[in-house]
Amino acid sequence: MPPPTARLPRSLIPLPGESLPGFLLRLGHRLDSPPGLMLWRCGLAGANPTAHQAAASYLFLLDASKRERFAQVTGTSAEIADQLTLRPLIDRYPPIAHALISPKDPNRAPRGRRVFPPWVLSSHSRYCPACLAGDGSPIQQRHGGPWLLRWRLATSFACLKHNILLEHRCPDCRVPVGFDSTGDEFARVGLVAWPGLSGLHPACCRSHRRSLGDCGRRLDEPGSLPSIALTPELARLQERLDHLLTPQVEPARAFEAFADLQVATSIVLATWPVSAPAMAPSHAAAVEEHLADQDARMAGSVPHRILWDRGLTWSFLPRSTLGTAAVLSAADRLLQLPAAELLSELRRITGQIPDRDFKRWGKTWRILSNDASVGFRAQVTEAIPSLFPVRPRRILPADVWSRARVIPSFLPVQLDQQHGYRPEQIPQELPEHWVRIFRDDPSLSVTSAIRRLRRTLAIQLVQAASGLDAQQAVDYLGLPPGTDLLKTEDTPTIKQDTRADAAELRKGLARLAEHLASLPPDHRADYRLRRQHFAAWHLGREAFEELRDLFVTANGRQPPVPSARLHDALSALIWRRVTGSEYCLAPCFRPPFSPAGRRADSMTAEVRLARLIEQARPKSPYRVLLPALEQYARDMVMSFEQSNPPLSAITTTPITATTLQSQATQP
Repeated sequence: MPPPTARLPRSLIPLPGESLPGFLLRLGHRLDSPPGLMLWRCGLAGANPTAHQAAASYLFLLDASKRERFAQVTGTSAEIADQLTLRPLIDRYPPIAHALISPKDPNRAPRGRRVFPPWVLSSHSRYCPACLAGDGSPIQQRHGGPWLLRWRLATSFACLKHNILLEHRCPDCRVPVGFDSTGDEFARVGLVAWPGLSGLHPACCRSHRRSLGDCGRRLDEPGSLPSIALTPELARLQERLDHLLTPQVEPARAFEAFADLQVATSIVLATWPVSAPAMAPSHAAAVEEHLADQDARMAGSVPHRILWDRGLTWSFLPRSTLGTAAVLSAADRLLQLPAAELLSELRRITGQIPDRDFKRWGKTWRILSNDASVGFRAQVTEAIPSLFPVRPRRILPADVWSRARVIPSFLPVQLDQQHGYRPEQIPQELPEHWVRIFRDDPSLSVTSAIRRLRRTLAIQLVQAASGLDAQQAVDYLGLPPGTDLLKTEDTPTIKQDTRADAAELRKGLARLAEHLASLPPDHRADYRLRRQHFAAWHLGREAFEELRDLFVTANGRQPPVPSARLHDALSALIWRRVTGSEYCLAPCFRPPFSPAGRRADSMTAEVRLARLIEQARPKSPYRVLLPALEQYARDMVMSFEQSNPPLSAITTTPITATTLQSQATQP
């Protein structure tokens, strides 16, 4: 019979960070019912009341009907039901995206799939005994603390609240907590282990063996194994990984960071034991145990014929938290190296690396190609060229960029990769003092006549830092396909001016690279992240009115241009200062702020006005606006930096999220 839709007589409020299985365990305990009955009542099991088993895919996502049913029965809301699953992390954590979105149809809406990537613990959970014991409140004294959703991520190995490594198995039966069988995590995967068992506290081990019966050991009590305290290094690493999952970090930035880490951990495990000396002996022993277990299970299999992943690929992190912490720490140290040192270390440890077709790589190279950061992808492909054969040259459409259409005389220039800056630190349009460094002329007047040179230098610097081709570098800089901004009326003069000796061009680029490498960390802006963050920004109406009133007060008259034109010019000017980008690519010239099909260029009235304001002389009526515009841009940058600290930054207290709603209002 279909389960009733009436609300349960009593319910619970989900605890912060709680997982769906943990909530159902606590709810069943409060109602003195097996968790399988809660699954049935919430519409997550079959129609028969005795059908207690629910698919593990519900850990990743509840569809709209399931969320509404869950909210109705438990007295919560659909939004709270969603927060009990991993779906909110889909744009931050690549394995969750892989589990919910098919690569064959990436534009399709996320849906529950029976795909369980190795970096999500779909069949078991790690845990902290002290957290399971609760915080001392009456409700947690009765039903225990939360089974945290974060414990289901393979990157969670420590509890920072209690400064210990998480546990991964029951101290009595030694079965990983949450297995639905005697220990084979690939036999059958369910949302809750043995959901038909009743009378167990939510913090009890639910493993069941036919010969020994139910385990039932309380996991919130001191175990037979002593808790392993965290080292400061591992605590900082866990803090950084946890911070990537918070709103304080841009989702795209977190996604790339986790993808880089996935690839790096696979390389660490594939090159073992070359990477072992970097670890403490106890940590290396835990990794060795993990690899030995994999080798033993592979003895009866043929690696090149692995039809599905049974935990044999290098992308699987060790089951033990100590082994996981060791591998992640080694991979993180690799990723923290400067570009030149990273390239050298990759070449050293990958001397005997298995070939690309070896099936134990799993999805590593697909993740590197599709999800990893541009800089790390370039370093790996350069360090291990044998794994990345040269592909046929791509034929570009006539209306898209190509290297030959940039500046032909730059073609032979090859910049040494020992530079020390990253591609995201290059703006779309190089600052004027960078151009003077390139020309080695501090008094050079940077006019619009060398705009083509500034754009080309930006492309060249990105290529030097990443190994991308010209088309990819242009895409990376955010220049839209089919937009050849290098075509200007003064192109013949530029071509003649840049027909310099290749050695001089190389020296100029080298000077720029040395200048970038000499900048302190707090002077290296992440222009790419800024472009992404402010891609839909427009100067708000209220802020524009304040600036216009400032002009009127200082000059005693209205601006001599239409209000809409001035609004767009000021918006483009501020956006350019914040993102280091081209005036004509400002969001104010694109929908929804401007009609579709509008194309701005250097001769557009608003762009010319913006340049006139920025270069206003002392007697210009626009001069009064410059301090206010500078302060507005500085405030935007400060607010952005507070919300998006460097990934390597460690904070001992949570960062307060700073919103930019007042700056992103519609005109």
